Parts: sequence; structure tokens; C-alpha cells
Amino acid sequence: MNKMNHYEHISIPIKGFMRTQETLTLSAEKACQKINFDFKEYTYARKTDDGSITLVKEVCLCSSCNQLFSVPAHKDLEDEENKEIIFLDLPSMPEQFFNWAFQLSFFEEQPKDEVFYIQKLQYKDEVITCPFCAYKGKIVNSNQIAEYDIYSDDKITTISHTIASTQKYFLPNIQCNAAYDFPMEATISFFHDQQNATFELLDCNGKTIEAIAELRTTNQINGYCMTNHINNNCRLKAIIKDKFEKTQKAKIPFDSYELNLEYFILLTQFKGFPRNFYESIPYECETHNFEYDFNIFAKLLTNYNIVPELYDLLGFPDNKQMKKLLFENPALFFYTPEIKRLPFKNDDVLLNILSSNLVFDFLVLLYYLPNTNCFIEDLIRKKGEGSAWKFIIENFDDLREKTASYLIASSDPRDRVLKNSIKVIYTDDELVKPTFNLPVAQCKTKK
Repeated sequence: MNKMNHYEHISIPIKGFMRTQETLTLSAEKACQKINFDFKEYTYARKTDDGSITLVKEVCLCSSCNQLFSVPAHKDLEDEENKEIIFLDLPSMPEQFFNWAFQLSFFEEQPKDEVFYIQKLQYKDEVITCPFCAYKGKIVNSNQIAEYDIYSDDKITTISHTIASTQKYFLPNIQCNAAYDFPMEATISFFHDQQNATFELLDCNGKTIEAIAELRTTNQINGYCMTNHINNNCRLKAIIKDKFEKTQKAKIPFDSYELNLEYFILLTQFKGFPRNFYESIPYECETHNFEYDFNIFAKLLTNYNIVPELYDLLGFPDNKQMKKLLFENPALFFYTPEIKRLPFKNDDVLLNILSSNLVFDFLVLLYYLPNTNCFIEDLIRKKGEGSAWKFIIENFDDLREKTASYLIASSDPRDRVLKNSIKVIYTDDELVKPTFNLPVAQCKTKK
């Protein structure tokens, strides 16, 4: 089986505007029609091997909004004298282009004029205003442009950034910044087959300056230009997303602008899941690591394709509605022990619980305070399953405190709570004040 390889290069200015080109390849006839309509849009044209013609347009890339735009001859600039636009033989341009496009050689040697110059642009030091976001800036040199190489195959996606000695500001404050260490190369690797991401910074001799074997969060590589661009540059994010989809053969359930480094790491660790799964993963907020109990299920949930098998493996009931619910919300698998310990036996009530907007808050409560089920069991005995769940929903904001108060009470106050209202837990006269005789000295101090 042939190995799939995808490679792409992208240049991103860190400020101002970057000069680049847009191309349009057409048949000779259609290219002539294009030039006849508005030749000022293009800078030059070149012939291809198959007889087509590629029209080339000089454009600027805005570092603020990532939009491409041209600076046509008729556009007023703040410093018009610094911009020289030369049109070659303006009146006869379309005719000259036509003659060049259909040029035939009666000799064995092919014509040498494979490029036709429409206009020559010489940008110097003018201030340009972006027509999309009104950002003002100048065209930058190569030292202010980050160059990225994005590569992917069947198992890995890498983003590499080569950093010259004149681009030290692309790096955080590290000690090995001597000129002979450059050019350096920073690389983030997403290992799709190992569900892991790494980071490495090498000097020009291949010596490791910094290495992270398990990349989890942005904070681990703060200060790198690459980190900022992966989090904020939509062009780069769109390319990485495309590489992920080709490697994983699955649609990424996010738009490019929503993605960032941490999402790409999660998409490497968990492949092919619906959007709600990634938004409900119970990782630790600061480190994105998993607590031991959750880590067991994180190792099982590596690919959405195994969810049906996992459902049977974990011993969930052969219930079509239950299957559908967990398949559509697979993050619930992280809470398998909590779901199985629920004292609700009625399938309809259980399905209502697992499809509730409060389900994850409820399961987290049971994860940290499993004895809450003792209170729920008593609640079910007194009120029935449907009424018990309704009661939990209505009192959810205070459920933790109320459950704790209930569990430390003796049996008689508990019975009165269940028969009447949970509010008596907080009422001194109902729960705390004794109903039996106390010694005189204590009675005097009791108010």
C-alpha cells in the first residue's frame, strides 16, 4: 500500500504586509479575454507546458486580518511618489498580449519569450491601508516573515518553523541564543497512531535545545511565534485541519477559526468524535492531564469507530435508545462507573437523566461525592424515581450541601426531611433544636 504524503509551505508576516502572488491558469483564448477586460489586475503572464497561460497578480497579505488584496494603480497611497508603476506600451497591451499568447515557432527551437510582462511594480517604503480591516503598515522584509513547512503522512502531521539568527524574537527567552546556533528549527509533531503530540527545538547541528515528550497545553510552549500562529492564524489552522482530515480520514467537527493548538492535540488523542465529545472531555483544566479513573477511559476512547464495541465491552444494557444516546454523546463513557451506580431502575427516567442538560454536572457530583447515591436511594423510596429526579433538578444548585446535611442527620430528622421538605435541613427549629429534655444548665444557654 502506497504511503500517503502531503506537504505545504506557508509564509506569515508578523506585522505589516507581505508581498505574495495569486495565479490563475487559463487557456490562451480565455487569458486574452481576461487581459482585454482589465489587464491592470495582473503583473505578468507565463506559458505552461500544455499551452495554457498562467496570469500572475501581485497581492499583499495583511498580518492583522490575514486577507489578501491587490494595490491597483488607481489606488491612492499615502506616499504615492514612493510607488512606481510602469505599464508596458499601454494602448496596445491587449493586442501585444494576443500576439504573444498565440505565438508559433516555425523552427525546432521553442520561442524564448515564455514570460510576458504586463506591468512592473516597484514597492519601496509606502504605507498601505488594508481595505478589509483598515490596518496601516508597510511591506516587511524576510526577517519579519515566519516560514512554516507542514507535512503529513498516514501516521504523523508536523509543523516546522526555521528561525534565522536575525529572527530571535520568534523564540522565548532561552539561554542558547548564540549566533552559531542558528538557523534553529522548532517542530510540533502530532503522532496520530500514538495519540500523542511532541515539541522539539533543534540548533543548526541537530542538537536538542528543548524537547517536550507529551505536549498538552499552550502554556508548555508559550513565547514561540509558532504557538501564536497556530492559535490565531486562520490560514495556518486551515492547512493543519486539512492535513488532519486527510490523515485521519475523518471530518473535523470545527471550523478553522475555532481551532487552536490544544484542540489539535485533543484531535490527535481522540479521533473522529462528534463536536460535543471534545467540549466535554474531563481533563484537568491547567495541565490537560487526566485523573487516574478518567485516564482508564481516555485510553479506551482513542477512535470513535470503536464506540459500539466499547458499549458492549463495558456491559451497558441492550437498549436501542440507550445506545443511541451514548453514541451521540460518547463523553458519557468517562462516567461509566457513576452511570452504573445510579439507583434508578426505570429506563425512561434513566434516559431522561442521561439526556438532561445537567447530566455532566450531576455525574461529576457523583464522581467526587459517591455517597450522594445514599440520599438518592432514600429519596426514591419515599417519592418514586420520577419525582426523585424532578426533586434533584429543582434543588440541584444546593444538592451537595443538602445531601451532606441529610447524611449527617440521624434517622428521625431524615424521615421528617423526606416526608416534608428538604428545607428543614437548614431550619434550626426543625432539625437542630432538640425535642427532648436537657439539663437545666444547658437549657438556659440555649436560645
